[in-house]
Amino acid sequence: MLDAATARGLISKTSVINTGILKAALWIPYGTEPGAHARIRLYPGLESNGTTQRYHQQAGTGCCFYLPTMPDGRSVWDWAREAGYLVITEGELKAQIAAFFGIPCIAVSGVWSWRTTRKEKIEQPYGPRAWKTVSSAPMGDFDLIEWAGLRVILCFDNDLAGKPDVRRACVALAAELRSRDAEAFAIEPPPGPAKGLDDWLIE
Repeated sequence: MLDAATARGLISKTSVINTGILKAALWIPYGTEPGAHARIRLYPGLESNGTTQRYHQQAGTGCCFYLPTMPDGRSVWDWAREAGYLVITEGELKAQIAAFFGIPCIAVSGVWSWRTTRKEKIEQPYGPRAWKTVSSAPMGDFDLIEWAGLRVILCFDNDLAGKPDVRRACVALAAELRSRDAEAFAIEPPPGPAKGLDDWLIE
């Protein structure tokens, strides 16, 4: 997938890091302005305490929609208005590959990454300080888009039914879009090894 994406010019910049652990990294910009929001895909993922970190993002940069480059250079919003629909998926590479096929598609970086959270430190008499989420709200990017009347298709991976938290996130996102008068519903790629939207399209 990485080779295919870079060979077709779908990703604007790559960076190879020659260390004993991290072999390569893929820079994924969320805009063209200097200092724009970005995430970095790590190859291989970094193992720590039983979990694998596959992405890195600068602390404090929050959440925003990933907007891919469309084939003719126009914005994905222009394509969506012309087509009469917009797809939302999880993962920047999936959105960019969908755009390559002429599908107006934007992405969130995680199934709950369309919400921002505010956390406060909890002082504890013993051990490290803990964090507690005190509020959560839809990210500000929602207010930059005219959702009313837009048909929005949510397309996450084909294991949606087997992951209750992902399913809850999908239902919550659809409800948020409907509260903004969008026509929102979810589809799921067919069962099989083609797990995500990108695999489905390429096959």
